[in-house]
Amino acid sequence: MGIRYEKALLAGAAVMMALGVATTANAADNWFPIKVYDASSGSNVETMYEPVEKASKPWNLCVLFPHM
Repeated sequence: MGIRYEKALLAGAAVMMALGVATTANAADNWFPIKVYDASSGSNVETMYEPVEKASKPWNLCVLFPHM
């Protein structure tokens, strides 16, 4: 392994750990409803967003990490 590869690997691991810690900390906080702007009509309309209790169907998610 080259030094650049090792540094990139360590940087990626640090970012993933930071995201995991941040996600865990924020998941405990109840921060809904949240103010959002709906632009589906062509103009920004301020509205309040609150997530649904359960997904309407099972979803498959894909995450892409370019440059890793």
